[in-house]
Amino acid sequence: MLDGDSGITGDAFRVFWYCGIMTYKRGGASAKEAAEHLKLTPQATRRIAKELSENKLLLVADRVGRTIKYRASPHIVSSLTGAEQPEEAAAYHLPTLPGRRTGAKRRA
Repeated sequence: MLDGDSGITGDAFRVFWYCGIMTYKRGGASAKEAAEHLKLTPQATRRIAKELSENKLLLVADRVGRTIKYRASPHIVSSLTGAEQPEEAAAYHLPTLPGRRTGAKRRA
């Protein structure tokens, strides 16, 4: 995720980790909550959270009306024991990074 060609910007990384931390404290966070804490605009945070959820780095934890609560993917962040992690992670597809191709071999 920290690699320059991963497609993850600094703000996207901050939104991911905020939602990841809130996954443990309150089961996730909305884009508005992340925007207020990270001093970003709500529109930018919604766009970032949507992009991260399309790449399965964030998952939709809850939806109330138009408000979406995001939580971190269990493949990346988990407070479960080693025996419980595979069970939760098996329910979700592996995350993909936006800037990297998947499935195709790279040519040298």
